[in-house]
Amino acid sequence: MHGLDSNAYLYFVGVDPGERGLRIAPALIGFLAERAAAAGCSVLRIDNMDRSHATLRVNDDRGYVRQAGRIEIRWQFGVIAARTPTTGLAGRSCCSALLSR
Repeated sequence: MHGLDSNAYLYFVGVDPGERGLRIAPALIGFLAERAAAAGCSVLRIDNMDRSHATLRVNDDRGYVRQAGRIEIRWQFGVIAARTPTTGLAGRSCCSALLSR
């Protein structure tokens, strides 16, 4: 996690497949949200892959709001690069929530 202005950014939360279902991700996200708020941040932004249904469900349950507008650019050697808008339907979706909810 890193911060910029009053925003904290969390780019990845991964849980070992053998440990899934133990509510580790929600506990970690809650801990990081508390740390960000204590550091003076008012917003925590989290990037999620739109096909990661469990992650999106965790963030939805915590009250995070999906916001479109991020463009992800990937280059695969030997293939024409594609731009994927984040609409929550393709590519990545971005979830954000005010820490003071």
